[in-house]
Amino acid sequence: MTATYDHVHILHKLTTEFYQQVRLPYVQRFIPEPIMNPMQAKLLLIMLEDAEISSPSQHSITLAALLVQAAMDTHDRIGTLEVSSEIERKQRQLTVLAGDYYSSLYYSILAGRGEETYIKVMSNAVETINDAKMRILQASDIETSLFHLVTVKSALTTHIAEYLGFHDAADSLRQLFLIQILTETDELSANKFPINIHLIQSKRKIKESLEHIQRNENSSNRIQRIIFEEAVKRASASF
Repeated sequence: MTATYDHVHILHKLTTEFYQQVRLPYVQRFIPEPIMNPMQAKLLLIMLEDAEISSPSQHSITLAALLVQAAMDTHDRIGTLEVSSEIERKQRQLTVLAGDYYSSLYYSILAGRGEETYIKVMSNAVETINDAKMRILQASDIETSLFHLVTVKSALTTHIAEYLGFHDAADSLRQLFLIQILTETDELSANKFPINIHLIQSKRKIKESLEHIQRNENSSNRIQRIIFEEAVKRASASF
């Protein structure tokens, strides 16, 4: 059995469990189901594997991180405008409750496996994310908004990377998440953090981020190599 097959199988299993955990049929009559980021899941699994974390813990830690991301993304759907109808009021209430529920799941998973250290790591990441969200709302220009949006999307992954000792990968991870944001237009327009960026400016930033990752890429470092390969794949699709 090849390593590639193993990773595909593990990622498929993780994806299935993620959607089983977040499925709330009544709630999802009113609000969208969270969407898992396969790139984030893959990166987390690879880092945990390279750090020689046991397979069951790899699964639990990655699933917990994805549920935290789901909770944060769900809470982002809470609008800043006043509700004007009963259905909007219900949608807002259910959005808050769903986000809180996903957050409780991550804590339950980690506590159940005795992974209290990762509860702290992810809690610190959430603090960083919340601070970045406030800074987006206060930002006066696109560059600043985009910088903090990258933090919102990447902080869980970079905090875990740094905790595992992969400090050199953190900067490349941020650049990769920037490329993902710029190549997936819904990331720029979704939720309450819309950022309007010109197509030419977007392509320039993608190119700069790819070059930045390439400078850090080292063929003997699997994580950096995989970050670079993922960045190339996403950047190539945008040109």
